[in-house]
Amino acid sequence: EESKKDNIINNIIAINDKTIESSRQIAHHLYPPVLEKFGLNDALKELVSDFNNTDTINIQLSFEIFFSKEVTNVHLQIFRIIQELINNSIKHGKATLITIIFSKNNCIYSDNGIGFNTSQLEKTMGLGFSNIENRIKNINGTFKLNSAIDEGFKFNFSFKE
Repeated sequence: EESKKDNIINNIIAINDKTIESSRQIAHHLYPPVLEKFGLNDALKELVSDFNNTDTINIQLSFEIFFSKEVTNVHLQIFRIIQELINNSIKHGKATLITIIFSKNNCIYSDNGIGFNTSQLEKTMGLGFSNIENRIKNINGTFKLNSAIDEGFKFNFSFKE
């Protein structure tokens, strides 16, 4: 009787440990360690470097602003927005060059991809873009986009640090 209880308790502990480890791994992927350790500037530099090392894209990143090392929700949202924009430029835009410029409370993002007709925006934008929109709302920002067939993609967004 007692060993059966011990067995059940040990199984519960093992399952709990696995759950905690899974949660830790998920959180780790949601919150990039480089962001937490070194701040947004370095996290974005590393992200860009990882893409540039693939030899399929050239991303130029410049900062006129240095974000505090203390990571905020705004920093995490900006990181995720840039990540999604880059993925879209490569996957949908077939871009070979991306330029990202951060100035005070603003980011100017552009690519040399195939572009799209902005009047078709509602039909062409998927989950990734609605995630970007929601993240910008979440940081009390605004955005403006511009694109045309064969003219690449331009996206400006504001944020309050």
